[in-house]
Amino acid sequence: VGAGGAEIVSATEEFDVSFADRLPRPWFFSRVLPDAGDPAYQGIIGLQLFNLGRLDEAQTVLEGVLARMPGSEDAAAALARVYLGRGAASEAGRARAPCIDPARTPKYETYILAAQALRRAHRFEEAAAALERAVERYGINAALMNLMGECLAELGRVPEALAAFEKSLALSPDQPSVRAKIEELKKRK
Repeated sequence: VGAGGAEIVSATEEFDVSFADRLPRPWFFSRVLPDAGDPAYQGIIGLQLFNLGRLDEAQTVLEGVLARMPGSEDAAAALARVYLGRGAASEAGRARAPCIDPARTPKYETYILAAQALRRAHRFEEAAAALERAVERYGINAALMNLMGECLAELGRVPEALAAFEKSLALSPDQPSVRAKIEELKKRK
């Protein structure tokens, strides 16, 4: 009700009445942000800059984070995403290289980012090897099989590329672009 008693806004909403004799209080969770110089906080800032498309700023921030946390897989992944966004595949590969270590168990995303960087750098054999390690560790999904198919096709390994694309279609049938790639590869066979 506004000045002069006129109704300005009104709304209706359906609601239910609970027969419970009491309802639990809602939970609240609050976290104090770390010091602005904390590398974890800087990593969050770098990712936000990346998401905003401010790649130059994101690169500067995330390079600083990785320098302060050289073993951080998350920092390396964030920086690799920036490099890939800028078209700098070899830098993305270098950022991810320490994380693709047989002594470690990298995250699924680490394998995928490494394979994307290697593929863009035309290092298809290494990209396929990274994807094979991802399959061994985490199993398969359509996106991984599509990337594997792309790498194998670039290597001229047409029967293996076809098998990867067909497996992708078996997992996710609604992929017209993959169907087109299969038809194209069958002609090259």
